[in-house]
Amino acid sequence: MADPLLENITKPKKQPLIDKSTLPNAVELAEGLKNQGNDFFKIANYDKAIILYTEALEYQKNEGILTNRAASYIQLKKYKEALFDCEQALYCNRTFVKAHQRAYKCYLSLGNLEKALDSLNQAKDLGDTTAPPQIQLVRTLIGMEDSIRQLLPAKKFSDVQVYANQLINHCTDSMKMYGYKLEAMVGLNKVGEAIEFTTKVQNQFIDNAEFLFWRGRLLVYNNNMDKGKQYIREALNKDPDNVTFQKGWRNLQKLEKVKAEGTYAFANALYPDAIAKFTECLELDPLNSSYNSSILFNRASAHLKLSQRDEALLDLSLAIGINEQYVKALLKRSELYMGMQQYQEAVHDLEKVKTIEPGTPGLKQKLNEAKLELKKSKRKDYYKILDIAKTATEEEIKKAYKRQALKWHPDKHSAGEEEQRLIADKNFKDIGEAYSVLSDPTKKQRYDDGADIEELENPGHGGGFHGGDPSEIFYMFFGGGGGGHPGFSQRGGGGGGSYSFRF
Repeated sequence: MADPLLENITKPKKQPLIDKSTLPNAVELAEGLKNQGNDFFKIANYDKAIILYTEALEYQKNEGILTNRAASYIQLKKYKEALFDCEQALYCNRTFVKAHQRAYKCYLSLGNLEKALDSLNQAKDLGDTTAPPQIQLVRTLIGMEDSIRQLLPAKKFSDVQVYANQLINHCTDSMKMYGYKLEAMVGLNKVGEAIEFTTKVQNQFIDNAEFLFWRGRLLVYNNNMDKGKQYIREALNKDPDNVTFQKGWRNLQKLEKVKAEGTYAFANALYPDAIAKFTECLELDPLNSSYNSSILFNRASAHLKLSQRDEALLDLSLAIGINEQYVKALLKRSELYMGMQQYQEAVHDLEKVKTIEPGTPGLKQKLNEAKLELKKSKRKDYYKILDIAKTATEEEIKKAYKRQALKWHPDKHSAGEEEQRLIADKNFKDIGEAYSVLSDPTKKQRYDDGADIEELENPGHGGGFHGGDPSEIFYMFFGGGGGGHPGFSQRGGGGGGSYSFRF
């Protein structure tokens, strides 16, 4: 029920808005307020200056007051507001040079270099003598941005970062230019530094959708998926029609789904399917280094299950190339190198693991084994010389010796070129040396344990190992007389005679 007392109260009438520009003294009032604004501008009180310029514009809208307010906005780094005032000033007077100059500063700071150049060209045409060197600067910056666009597909990220830094020095409020720098840092695998960089400029760009998208991507790259998603979702809320943001969000959703499918295929021994899924993952976001390095490791594991060692080695090397501190990949690659008898490379990987995570379980034993195999690999490989396995029996060693000795006996190659004769002589001596070690259980064991060849004859004394006279070993197997081998005859008399083949 209405209160009768209130009904008797007279309500104030709304006063009509007054168009101040129609007042008789509007021009004088506008000029006075502009001068007051100028005084505050001179003492760097730009907020107060803006208030006074705004009030002055209510009395008279002209290019002078608008460009003065634009100058105040520029000092406060409010370039969009300043640009709006410059455009309004030019609407009032297209020949007002000061408006073109301040529009140039706004366009430059916002990273719109083509528009900045256009403003300067118009100022130059109006007789502005300060414009030519500024035009040269902007053309240089345009050239830098063009170079960045060419360098990014070529993945020359160090060069991109150099150009981006120079552009940022001039285009101080351009998220596009900051984006070039961030993309270069990510390409150089400096995700941590990139996150720190975005933290420093967060207050400046917190309402910028592109900044939010980049911040989210970086957090995802740094394995902070939940927080990263929040930023990317917020970027989409601010700019829902942005195709880049839409694609980034879809890929983010797909990353988790396809990886899970690949992991499932691997767990169920469907290795070709796992490889296909992991390959699909790698195509979704080439800049997601942390994620891609783990996917490469997973794909390498699938390749190994299919005995595809070369493909696995390539994937592991790519993963380590992305993340040099990837201990799991270094260990797996060292195992692969050991199996491929590339012991120097295995030792290198294990030594690197030692510097990164010295407490890795089993590392000391693996490193010792790799070093031992490396040491052994630098000696003559007696098994290879006789073309036998390390598990060869005594009888197999004898048969191998006979086969290789007959093949490389110097007399069999006496009619060949000098180089061929020298090769045969060396091989024949190596074959005798190999047999003298592998046929002796004690020497064979010491050889298998990694002893230097020089120590096999006299352990601890050195002095070299000669393995006896290869002709004597040969004679022991193919001694002359009635028991001689049908393929040769003994020459000379007495002692350790040599043998001559009959063809």
